[in-house]
Amino acid sequence: RLTLSDLGLFGGIIFVFLTAVMSLVSPISLYVMTGSASFGPVYGMLLSYIGAILNANLTFFVVKALSVDREWAQDRRSVRIKGLIQANGYPIVLVLQLITVIPFVAINSAAALAGVKWKDFMKATSLGILPCILIYSFLGENIVSDFISPRIYFALISVVAIIIMAVAMRKKRISHLRGKRLR
Repeated sequence: RLTLSDLGLFGGIIFVFLTAVMSLVSPISLYVMTGSASFGPVYGMLLSYIGAILNANLTFFVVKALSVDREWAQDRRSVRIKGLIQANGYPIVLVLQLITVIPFVAINSAAALAGVKWKDFMKATSLGILPCILIYSFLGENIVSDFISPRIYFALISVVAIIIMAVAMRKKRISHLRGKRLR
């Protein structure tokens, strides 16, 4: 029965990868808390931060690669709003990242859609996610050390992530099937 922390450096790499990829479909706070529960608050915080930065880049570049931003903001008002967001990308992304109630992936996607420069996006994200990572790391470590074992906590987080993915995939499938019936 190995845990990620038992795997040493390889466990940390696996955790960073899972945080970067799985946070596309479930809340990143779950992984940050899991990281601190598995690796301790400081090392867990560092690994979570790296995973979050990779997730931000992944989200940003996937949205850019899909060219969704070209479809958005075709009317005059939307073009003006998009221009204001582009001109003020750094402070807007920074404030949004500091407000921890807004989903991380939503902020990253919106920044890419709005055409925020990658350099501004990364500077704001790198700074803006620090308080969130810090809070959730210490919260996760305290919850696990005071209430439940890390193995049970990690199992619960895994189940929650799987349920979130299953519900999202089901909704997508239902909307896809409805779209076919309308044709």
